[in-house]
Amino acid sequence: MTCDNEERRIKMKRSRDARGEFYSFTAKIPLLVKTTGVRFKIYSKNNIYWLNARGLYAYHPNDYFDFRIIAGNDAPAWVNKSVFYQIFPDRFWHGLSPEEYAAREIQEKKFKRLYGGREVYFRGIEPRLKRWNERPDKKSLGYEFYMGTLGGI
Repeated sequence: MTCDNEERRIKMKRSRDARGEFYSFTAKIPLLVKTTGVRFKIYSKNNIYWLNARGLYAYHPNDYFDFRIIAGNDAPAWVNKSVFYQIFPDRFWHGLSPEEYAAREIQEKKFKRLYGGREVYFRGIEPRLKRWNERPDKKSLGYEFYMGTLGGI
């Protein structure tokens, strides 16, 4: 973390999940100023890496893309008792009539044109357009889409 352009190191506590599938790390970060930049230094057997909001680096990056912790912006009391959902319409039923659904081939071409070439988003994995009654494939890694609409949700 950085504060007034001075780097401070805080050791994190490592713990493992109940099934032993992954580790999590926790630390108490003193917030000395309103906005505190944080990046993580990761030691491996053969190298040292830094992780910031932009990604993983094998060199020490500048602080421009550090994660930012903003102190003093307490949420209203109702937030702590609330549940938030993020809905991805393209993962739901299309909500189209049978006549509209007949134009699926046009939708598929449009989908492939819009999303198939976005290496940044898909990183070389071909998105899969599925029909609503098709079950998700465990090997797809979440790249299955049903061309949903708000009407389908």
